[in-house]
Amino acid sequence: MTERPNWQQLFVGREDELALLEAGWDAARCGDPQRMVLLAPPGVGKTRLVQEFYQRLSVSHDGAGTDGYWPDRLGNERDRISLAALPKNATPRGR
Repeated sequence: MTERPNWQQLFVGREDELALLEAGWDAARCGDPQRMVLLAPPGVGKTRLVQEFYQRLSVSHDGAGTDGYWPDRLGNERDRISLAALPKNATPRGR
């Protein structure tokens, strides 16, 4: 039996929005600072979009699993979805 993923980690669609965020990230890395605003009604997935963007950056730029300093995914705190990685969840390099 295959293990089912946590529903809070599922992400479907929104590839266009992710591509815009990734383009902004690439421009910023090349020295062109960016400001991006996510504006939409409550409940359409702005926070989840940011979580997915963080996860992709964390794995691709920081290293996956214990190879990276920051956790691969942002979690939940009680009933709220986290939008920032906490330093206490970081993995010191070399471990």
